[in-house]
Formats: sequence, C-alpha cells, structure tokens
Amino acid sequence: MGRQINFFQTQKDVEEFCSFFYPKGIVLFDKKGNTIEDYTKINFTDYLCSNGNELTGKNFIAYRTTLFDNSQAKYIDYPSFEDQIIEYSMCKRSEGNDKYFNDGRLYLSNTLYDKKDMVRLYELLRKYIKKNYKYIGWWYFAPHFMKEYQEGKVIACNANHPLDIKNNILL
Repeated sequence: MGRQINFFQTQKDVEEFCSFFYPKGIVLFDKKGNTIEDYTKINFTDYLCSNGNELTGKNFIAYRTTLFDNSQAKYIDYPSFEDQIIEYSMCKRSEGNDKYFNDGRLYLSNTLYDKKDMVRLYELLRKYIKKNYKYIGWWYFAPHFMKEYQEGKVIACNANHPLDIKNNILL
C-alpha cells in the first residue's frame, strides 16, 4: 500500500494547483505518458465529466526530466505508471448527477519509497494541499470547491455516495 491524500477540486482549484508546481519544473503527464506542456489549454471539465471509466481522469506528476517507461501505452488503453511516477487522479463527476463530485487523489506507490526525488516531490505536493485546503474527515477541500459546495452547486461524494461535510459522514 502506498501513501495517498484525497481531495475535492474544481477546475479553478486544479489550475491553481498546477500553477504552483509547473514553475518548479514539475509537469503533468497524461494517461499515455505524454507531457502536458500547457495545463491551461486542458479543459479539466472534460476529465471530470468522463464516460464513467475510472481511469479517464488519471494523470501523473513528475519532474520534467524524470525518465520512465511509457512504452506500454502503445498496447494498453489505460496503462498505469504509478509504480514509476506519482499518480494524480482528478475529481470526477458522477454519470447520474452533474452536481456529484467524487474525490480525487495524489498517490505515491510503495514501489517509489526508495526513489528519494519522488518522495520529496510527493511531500511538496501534499504540503501544498494540507496548507491550502480545508481538512474535513478523510478529505481535503480546495477553496473554490468549498465555495461552490456552500452555494449548493456541487456535492462531495465518495463512490457516488454524498458526504455530509457538516457531520463528517457519508449520507
């Protein structure tokens, strides 16, 4: 089992998160292992409104210079690089209700524990989330997500089950 931090983000929160690490030479990689050079040109809402495939919103984070084997992407529709670099799964909307947002996560596989640069990177990203997001129960809530939640525009969910944030329980 690895280390993970679960969170809720809107597109604005994702863009703010990316604007924190991109200037540091840290980039997103898409599900095929290709570098996403300009995160501002990606419509993260497309990832959120996925076709229900659990892996559609999965990206990865590493230093621009990180070398990893993405050759499996030629043969597999949804390869996973989590044993080589950090997984970044964005929140996904439920197929049945556009207001329902399922949590996203940042995940460091235990196979990366001996790679000090990946552990440091994970800790840098985790500290950003812990510093800037509100912690309730098991989850961190990004500022724009919390605002939209308070306005009734979004509902935080885990596996499509709404969370009662005030009482820290699943409904």
